Amino acid sequence: MNIFIPQSIQTQIELEEIADSLQGITIYSNYLSDGSEKKNLQLQKASISIVDLISEEAIERSSDLTISDVTRRINGLSTSSEHAGEPARTIIRGIDPKYNYTLVNGFKIPSPADKVRYVPLSFFPADMVKSLEVYKNLTPDMEGDAIGGVVNLVLRNAPEKNMLKGNLQLGYNSYFLNHSYQYFDWHGV
Repeated sequence: MNIFIPQSIQTQIELEEIADSLQGITIYSNYLSDGSEKKNLQLQKASISIVDLISEEAIERSSDLTISDVTRRINGLSTSSEHAGEPARTIIRGIDPKYNYTLVNGFKIPSPADKVRYVPLSFFPADMVKSLEVYKNLTPDMEGDAIGGVVNLVLRNAPEKNMLKGNLQLGYNSYFLNHSYQYFDWHGV
């Protein structure tokens, strides 16, 4: 039996220094703004909890006046109306609102009423909110007193320049175009 042992070969290689300088570096990135729907969809997909995110773009496109109106557009959420027809309480997954809590920029806010725990989302105008996050299950980093879910309102930053913004809504009733304003036919009642 023969054992082959290779011999080591040593060589020296001389390298030349080439003094070329780099002219510039260009970095390309796919940046998504905070209020874009694409970014919210990516965050929603990567989240470990069941969360619905409504972007700034979606809030601006809708005709909703309050955050309570915006929550009607989210799957699994509904609102109960007060006597005036305005949405008052947001119900997450069919669980009573007293089992939910509301955050503003990640901080829990107390209820304005003394007998109930929920915060009516009709208090918040839709123009004031940058995005809306609705968590339908709890994670270990959340407080344990909301088995229904959590609504987090991410508010807009203050503008750097003076800004004037307004809403104008018009409506009409064609009944008064053909009838006298002071006349009411009470015979049909």
